[in-house]
Amino acid sequence: MSVVGNVGLMRYLPASLCLSIVGIALYSQLLGKSIEWEMNEDYAFYARCRGLKESRILIFHALPHAVGDLLPSFLQMLGLFMAGAAVVESVFSLPGLGHLIIDSVIHRDSPMIHAGVLVLALSIVLFNIIADVLQGCLRKHRKAMEVDAA
Repeated sequence: MSVVGNVGLMRYLPASLCLSIVGIALYSQLLGKSIEWEMNEDYAFYARCRGLKESRILIFHALPHAVGDLLPSFLQMLGLFMAGAAVVESVFSLPGLGHLIIDSVIHRDSPMIHAGVLVLALSIVLFNIIADVLQGCLRKHRKAMEVDAA
């Protein structure tokens, strides 16, 4: 039961804002720097020489490269967000894995504590594996694009 009495999806809004504000602050700065870096690359210069508009270069060329660079670190951060959700779920009285783990600690239910921590650890490992595979695929794609361009 929520402290404020919100029902439906609105009861998740404060908790989701609380969890996402750190990621928004971090990744907006990283995305801005990455876009700035990509707009100074040779392909952006050549696209300008061909007469393409800055907005087209940004949306269709620089942004996909910038997002591709940040996607693996974002996936790794998702696992840490799941671990941080435990505290947020307790503060906002939301049902979830974190709330279950904290309730298990309070009631000294050792098997449930172990199971919850194992699920969190497996999710972190799974997100890291997905990030590594995605990074490898992006490297292969970029190498193929470099070979085609040459």
